[in-house]
Amino acid sequence: MRRILVTASITLVIVFGFVSCSDISDKIQGKWNVQRFLIDGEIQDKPELTKKWIEFLPDGKYVVGNYLHEKTQTGKWEYDLIDLELKLDSDLGPFDDSLWEITIREDEMIWIGSPEFTDSYLEIIYVKAEQSSE
Repeated sequence: MRRILVTASITLVIVFGFVSCSDISDKIQGKWNVQRFLIDGEIQDKPELTKKWIEFLPDGKYVVGNYLHEKTQTGKWEYDLIDLELKLDSDLGPFDDSLWEITIREDEMIWIGSPEFTDSYLEIIYVKAEQSSE
């Protein structure tokens, strides 16, 4: 009986883990516009930082663009449910890869840059765009 309870508990944890990962991945998907960009706590207002968007596609790819509607970067994305981090693997090469701790609330996503990839404290706040450009 005890073995059945332990097996059932482990199965529930695994199932809920997959559901949570799927839920988060579903929430991440779509187009997001930069609302605010901070470096070491200071708000940045340069268009090359603030006038950007990112689109997460269901197939695990992403596209970054700017206010001129130009695509400036592509790559693959993955949300790591164990480390609770968003990994971006840029097609431009490893120097452009990044790792982010993210929080999603409704139509807002907050990114905190991993110290692994930056010497500065980076925070980017995105808001969900009206509709995807798919």
